[in-house]
Amino acid sequence: MSRLGRGFTLIELLIVIAIIAILAAILFPVFAHAREKARQTNCISNVRQISLAVLMYAGDYDNAFPLVSCPNSANLFVGSWIDTLQPYTSNLQLFACPSASHTSVDWRSNDDLLRNYGFPPAAGSFVQGDPPVYQLVSFHGVARFDGLGGYGGGPMGMYKWPAPSKRVTDLLRADELVLISDHVRFDWGLNQGYVFYPAIRHVVGNFQNGVLMGQVSCAFADGHGKSLQHQQYWEVRRINSDRCGVIDVYWHFWPYD
Repeated sequence: MSRLGRGFTLIELLIVIAIIAILAAILFPVFAHAREKARQTNCISNVRQISLAVLMYAGDYDNAFPLVSCPNSANLFVGSWIDTLQPYTSNLQLFACPSASHTSVDWRSNDDLLRNYGFPPAAGSFVQGDPPVYQLVSFHGVARFDGLGGYGGGPMGMYKWPAPSKRVTDLLRADELVLISDHVRFDWGLNQGYVFYPAIRHVVGNFQNGVLMGQVSCAFADGHGKSLQHQQYWEVRRINSDRCGVIDVYWHFWPYD
């Protein structure tokens, strides 16, 4: 009479364990990628809603974008563009990237909210000229740069004097100019004396020539949002400008002809 319910042999158990391990190695990265894509979608929604708040603000203030910063206390949140937009959003969670490691909205006790998204500062607050001549060195080139948000305080870091914000009605390529994007500092770091580069938080790729590749969530000056590859973010184009002649510019950060 044969015995029923014969158990697995050791070899069979090892084979099953090996199969489970292989499946886990295949599926876990897929799940992690899907989770990060969901966060990226949420992030793009955040910057798009923020950009619409900026445009609402501009509609109330003669088409002028808000100041990047107008510091009047030791807490840099007070007087920042994020603070200025509160009547138009009423939701501080919008200013916290879901993929960032600093998502607290308690601006009174920490600076997390200043380390999620950045609003590019107008170069007129730290260099002179018409337009201001500022050559920014990025990972992908050297070219002219000028942002959209002015400055309203005294000398601090790279800021030397007050400068007005650009106006929506003065922009020729609003759909190509970055208004809000993933960043490590709300003002690109100028209050600290440096120009910081955007945060690579989403769908991070490999290093190329020592530079980390990945995607940056962006909203543009016309209110639409999308993700840009890091190298697209820093796209350099050579233009022949009536005002400046033949120059290299960062295409997404040059609000002139």
